[in-house]
Amino acid sequence: MTKNMEIQNGVLCLEPIPSRKIHEPIESFFMPCNSSPKQKWMFLKVSEGEDKGKIVHQSTGKCLSFNKVKESTQDNRYSKVKMLSFLSNIVNDIGLTIETPVMESCEIDKSSTRYQSQIWSLDSPVNFNSDL
Repeated sequence: MTKNMEIQNGVLCLEPIPSRKIHEPIESFFMPCNSSPKQKWMFLKVSEGEDKGKIVHQSTGKCLSFNKVKESTQDNRYSKVKMLSFLSNIVNDIGLTIETPVMESCEIDKSSTRYQSQIWSLDSPVNFNSDL
C-alpha cells in the first residue's frame, strides 16, 4: 500500500470491478493506476499495538477479503469460460481456478471465518488509521 493509499503492483493499482448482480461479491483486479477514488484504500488496525488490520475500500466501506473457499456458480463459471474462450483448454482450466480478492461487508465477529479472511498484515513505515 502506497502513501497515496493505493494497493500498487508496478504501474497497476487494485480496483474493484462491480458485478451486475447485486448479491455477487465485488472482485478486485489490478488496473492501470489513475489516482481515482476507486483505487483508494485504508488500513484500519484491529487494535492498538498490533500490525494486523482490515483493508477497507474508501468509497464503498467494503473490506478486502481473500477467501480460498469460493462459491462457484454456473453463471460465474460460464462468464470465465467465455472470457478465456480464445485460450487452449489447459489454460481455460487454470483460468477457472484463479482466485481474486473480493470486497464484502466488514465482519465484526472476531470468531467467524469471514472475519479471519479479512485480516491483513502490512509491512510498511506508513502510519494508518486504527479502531476497527
